[in-house]
Amino acid sequence: GIELKPGESRYFRLRNLDNEHRILHITATLCEGVGKEKSVIQYSIGDNKSPVDLCALLPNENESFSLSRELGCNDNSVEFSVTGDRVIDLTGYLQIDNPNRRNSIKMPHESYIRGRDRLPSLEELRRLRATLSMEEFQETVHNYLTNNDV
Repeated sequence: GIELKPGESRYFRLRNLDNEHRILHITATLCEGVGKEKSVIQYSIGDNKSPVDLCALLPNENESFSLSRELGCNDNSVEFSVTGDRVIDLTGYLQIDNPNRRNSIKMPHESYIRGRDRLPSLEELRRLRATLSMEEFQETVHNYLTNNDV
């Protein structure tokens, strides 16, 4: 996952695969802290697109919001930003379905486990667990341990 700070934006390039149906699954969670105003998470998909409000999370609450968004063939990037005074934790994965294959390929929370140089903290694991089914959580932890020789 990533931490999205107020006033910053995070830009991600997506794999552009011909004839493949892509769905972006994302969960936004308020990080610990005290706030005075609601935090509005915005996203835009594709180049030169206007941002769209994803959700508004209330201050001084422990809130989260999940979204699944189908991506078009030409959608090759996504950008997230947040207004307000709270940091947001974003986790998610990209699901790819190829109509020429019988089963879909699901890449569980690769953004969370790829490229980490340390083990996740207990708090990070708790936040991740709150956003996943037990099966997805176990698979994500297994993949992390396997890929990082832990």
